[in-house]
Amino acid sequence: MPDLRAYLSALQGQLGAKTLGALPAGSTSDTIVERTYSGHSGGTTDFRAWVEKNTYAGGNSAAQVIGRNGAMEFTHSGGTVTFAYYTQAFIRLGRLGSSTGNITTARIWEGHIANEGSGTIAEATVFMAQDVDLLDGTGAIGNIRSFYSGNIGHASRITGTAIGYDQADITGGAAQTIGYRSQVSDGTNKYNLFVAGSAPNLIFSNTRIGDTTRPQNALEVKGYFKAANLGTFLASGSYHELRQSQNTFALRVSNGHGSSPRGVQITFDAFSPNNTSETFLTCTDTVGDAARIYSSGNGVNRNNSWGGISDRKFKHHIVDARSQVDDFRKLRFRRYRLKYEGDDGKEYLGLIAQEALKVSPGLVNKAANDDGSTHYELAYSILYMKAAVALQETIFVVDDHENRIGQIERTLAA
Repeated sequence: MPDLRAYLSALQGQLGAKTLGALPAGSTSDTIVERTYSGHSGGTTDFRAWVEKNTYAGGNSAAQVIGRNGAMEFTHSGGTVTFAYYTQAFIRLGRLGSSTGNITTARIWEGHIANEGSGTIAEATVFMAQDVDLLDGTGAIGNIRSFYSGNIGHASRITGTAIGYDQADITGGAAQTIGYRSQVSDGTNKYNLFVAGSAPNLIFSNTRIGDTTRPQNALEVKGYFKAANLGTFLASGSYHELRQSQNTFALRVSNGHGSSPRGVQITFDAFSPNNTSETFLTCTDTVGDAARIYSSGNGVNRNNSWGGISDRKFKHHIVDARSQVDDFRKLRFRRYRLKYEGDDGKEYLGLIAQEALKVSPGLVNKAANDDGSTHYELAYSILYMKAAVALQETIFVVDDHENRIGQIERTLAA
């Protein structure tokens, strides 16, 4: 048997007088293997710089089978390691300014899992880390990131961000916690996509669905938006749809502006049909259309009933109406055509707002346009009420005249 001390001494000489088990002071590398390959110009075969194959044959049962296992521990009592990598690799094509060939596809890490037999692989993960954790220490980690792992971090010792993709659990104690398909506790700056816990499903930026256009708003959708609590829609047509089955409103729109709120606007932004074929609003039930507002502005409903809320409990200072007959004597009813319908357009009957304003200001309202200009509007519903009052006054006058004529006739007959 050769002398072990002599063998180790010779081995030390081959390794450059390096002490076995310890890296010489000032050294930057331990084991270095450098090879240069050339002359393979045909490109007809694969080339592998390092090949390692392990085959397990026969009847084998084992708690774990690990192809390659290693550990790197730091127990130094002082100093700082700027970067700690267990595995680091890079692919470099040429050097700066050099002329080189090409690489079709460059991959730092590629794995392959296959089941070509009759057995079962219960779970297959190409890349996985175990817990990315602080265990029971007292030190902090600034930012922590993981692709697939068990748990990430203890609740109170991540000082920056905790970001994970498909984690069992991510600490909720980080200043910002972001996860994809992860368990994240609820709270401020906790975001999750495909949530497994109680954190809000939010992304802290503008989001667009349907194409690659950069979003300008909190949420943008390219395509048709459909939402229903039933899980089904009326049809798969080309329209947006909101549907619900509860005994309440299907949609509520609110405006919280403190002085000049606005409601809903329906706009045809490519054409002005101005007819009774296209509608701005159609109200439909199981029988058919109940009401329509056409693109011309005309409105119709099924039973020709239009009304207003008139309960006494909403009113006060109730007195008799003044006479309206004099107003109707002064109002000028006109025939006219609308400019946007052309010279051959339909002839209408009505009032001119500026003329009515001089007789009865309560009939007229001055409204603002979107471009800052103004126009006058006439409240025909009030005009109809004034007409009803005037008609009632006329009826009273006719009744009085009939009574007087009757009295005269009876006197003459006597």
